[in-house]
Amino acid sequence: MPWKFLVFLVILAIVILFAGINVNNSADINLGFHRFEDVPVFVGLGSAYMLGAVSILPFALNKAFKKRRKLSNRYKEKQRTAELETSAAPSAETKDVERAAEAENGTKKRGRRARRTRV
Repeated sequence: MPWKFLVFLVILAIVILFAGINVNNSADINLGFHRFEDVPVFVGLGSAYMLGAVSILPFALNKAFKKRRKLSNRYKEKQRTAELETSAAPSAETKDVERAAEAENGTKKRGRRARRTRV
């Protein structure tokens, strides 16, 4: 996104340059602390437009970085859950041992607690 925006700004500057070559209208620009006299109109409008476009650039970059960070966090979270699932999944041998212990003790597992069955 930012690269497209930068290319757009360069093309815009070239268009303003060509427009400035052919226009002879001028105006005075007062900034409050300094006055520019006989400034071509296209320079005043073009510089105002460019200033606005450049002031948006940090926000555009911030949005791109946030999106990249969000995707990175999702990828990391998927890796963590995959690791937990593989480490938390009981093997067939573990299940057999648990069944044998239940049969031996007369208990059944229900959730987190083991309860004794009545005989």
